[in-house]
Amino acid sequence: MDSEKTGWEWFETPSAGAMEPSSPALNDAELENLFARCFSTDAGAHVLRYLQETTLHRALVPSAPDTVMRHHEGQRFIVRLILGLARRGGATGLAYSSDPGISSDTERYGDDI
Repeated sequence: MDSEKTGWEWFETPSAGAMEPSSPALNDAELENLFARCFSTDAGAHVLRYLQETTLHRALVPSAPDTVMRHHEGQRFIVRLILGLARRGGATGLAYSSDPGISSDTERYGDDI
């Protein structure tokens, strides 16, 4: 008998227990606290500043393909999500702005996540 699967047979879903997370799920407050702890450090602040500069403060040319724009917007969403979770967890000093003219050390937050 041939072990090769044909058609869509190779794309079988794993058994019910195969996709379970290795640790219990965190509630929103616990997750927000973890993000705040992670990004409240000097290293975390530098990482967030870099992520903002490379995503939120970067404009694409008008001729950019649709796929590039969608990819860029996905990156922006993730950065705003990280900033929002850290802020709600109690992190202070996080700069957020869609305006690149606002300096990174200005405390300003967006609610558009």
